[in-house]
Amino acid sequence: MKKILLALAALAMMSVSLTSCSKDEGAPAQFTASIEQSSAKIQLDGSIIKWKNSDIVTVFDEEGFARYSATPREDNATFATLNYMEGNLTDGPYYAIYPSVCAHNAGSFLVQSRQVSSDGSLEVFPMYAVSNNTNFEFKNLCGLLKITLNQSEVMVSSIKVTADQPIAGIFDIDMTSGVPVATFNSNLSDDTEDGITLQCETPQSIEGGHDFYIYLPAGTYTNMAIKVVTDNGLMCIKQSQNAVVVERSKYTPASVSQMTFVPNVAEGSLTGLFTINANGDQVRFSKGNLQYNVTNGLWRFAEHQYDFVGPFNNTTYYSWQIQNQYVGWIDLFNWGTSGYNNIMPHPLQITPREYYAENQNIANTNYDWGVYNPISNGGNQAGMWRTLTKEEWRYIRNTRPNANQKVASGRIDFGSNHYFNGLILLPDDWTLPEGLTFNRGFTNDQRNYARNTYTVDEWQLMEDAGAVFLSAAGFTINNGTSNDGVYYYLTDYTWYLAWAGNYWLSSQSGSLDAYMIDFHADMADDKYERRYWPASVRLVRDADLDQ
Repeated sequence: MKKILLALAALAMMSVSLTSCSKDEGAPAQFTASIEQSSAKIQLDGSIIKWKNSDIVTVFDEEGFARYSATPREDNATFATLNYMEGNLTDGPYYAIYPSVCAHNAGSFLVQSRQVSSDGSLEVFPMYAVSNNTNFEFKNLCGLLKITLNQSEVMVSSIKVTADQPIAGIFDIDMTSGVPVATFNSNLSDDTEDGITLQCETPQSIEGGHDFYIYLPAGTYTNMAIKVVTDNGLMCIKQSQNAVVVERSKYTPASVSQMTFVPNVAEGSLTGLFTINANGDQVRFSKGNLQYNVTNGLWRFAEHQYDFVGPFNNTTYYSWQIQNQYVGWIDLFNWGTSGYNNIMPHPLQITPREYYAENQNIANTNYDWGVYNPISNGGNQAGMWRTLTKEEWRYIRNTRPNANQKVASGRIDFGSNHYFNGLILLPDDWTLPEGLTFNRGFTNDQRNYARNTYTVDEWQLMEDAGAVFLSAAGFTINNGTSNDGVYYYLTDYTWYLAWAGNYWLSSQSGSLDAYMIDFHADMADDKYERRYWPASVRLVRDADLDQ
């Protein structure tokens, strides 16, 4: 592996030549450029980091900008002459951003959501310089995530990195401290940007160990996930259990081993395939229950299948009027409350027709949450997801081959009497992970989910094999009205005691009711309830959309 220099080298400058060449009036013909020697830049050549002739730099002043090509100095390619190409400049100060594809304006730059892995070199590593003359001393804008993969018989085609904070998009540059500090600019960045994908020019073998580099701004990143995709359409996702700290001009090591590869699916999808009708059509479930942020109107999937929010503020009462002022996430919804036609996820009335104004199913309509809304961590485009119909649920539950062998109650145990109860569904093609057990069916006690008990790590193996877990997020009943609005109470609201699960389906029942999945530890079926009943939502994606 090539050694990467981390220490800063002394900066020296070339003599300045202002000999005129063909250019717009006012733009300097040349600049000189030195490189801050640290973790990486263009080429990794032993311990030397070099400019190369294909490098293009954008230079800004207060009124315009121009592009320059780099000509490395032969005896020391950490220095170069920047030669005018096109554009217009007047007087300094000058602001330079390398490379031009990352230049946004004099004080901000683009972190690419698509980066290229070239064996032995980095195609892009952004740098910034400010000068009152034509001498630029470039400083690195980012740090490097060094991802080391090691597994036999695996050819990597791409790696995607995501985190709870933005890592791609437009970032502002602050030079107050003398070194650049990058801050995400949400007003200028595209909302669809989600993480960074490193694309290999050709599939890379990782047998014996292989290093991949992704540049990203300095920061502390939580819930960082690394998705490795192979050349034959398989993937593995590894999530960091601790915060990842990236420093400017340094690399942060991230070693990934013991990877289990499964079919590559759309963002937000689980891998298991479930047949939904006699035609053989299949769906994949989303990775978690649907959640909605009342303040900013965003939709997302819960991070884990077992996660749920439940009642407002973890109190006995669940008030939709209070919910309208709540700044967090909610995940119990009235039927058809996608936001379409102003039928919002936090309505204030209980008239069933106000929750869905048209007397028909919501299947394939904008009243379906997944049809109408972009899901921020599920592809972020409308129309990618939908809710199961009553008939599809019944086919999964009762009709597909060996259906009764692939459903059971169970729990995920966190220890110290903290656990999540729920319904387990196994996919059509199922192989039980080695060392685990699965007991089909149910208990005789509607609150006793211990028939199948898994640790968090054991459940992860089940999920990797395609299993679905519908968390028992509790149930609600009408508790009348008050002067402040309509209230419901949750019978068992403590997160590790909840024992009933209700999940909406997209099929109506008459003009007032709609169908939902209904389960306890002793059964799983469907029923219909009033449309104003707050219940969970778990979306699915048609498998043929992934082809």
